[in-house]
Amino acid sequence: MNERKPNNLSLGKFIQKERLARQMTTTEIAQAISVSERVYSHYEEGSVSIYIEHLVALSSILKIDLQLFFDAYLNPEK
Repeated sequence: MNERKPNNLSLGKFIQKERLARQMTTTEIAQAISVSERVYSHYEEGSVSIYIEHLVALSSILKIDLQLFFDAYLNPEK
């Protein structure tokens, strides 16, 4: 497994926070973006980088401006 990078951790925490705010499960999100639940869990844990097409899908599913994902990634201190 890849080493966790601060930017991936920050983005993963942001995605998890937004998913939980919408009361969605990891299974629901994983199915919606066509990945296994394990892969999706790695995204939230920040242990792997997320593909841009999955960010675009998450933006649509969670109804979040795509820029907010980039902000979470680029500003890991927040």
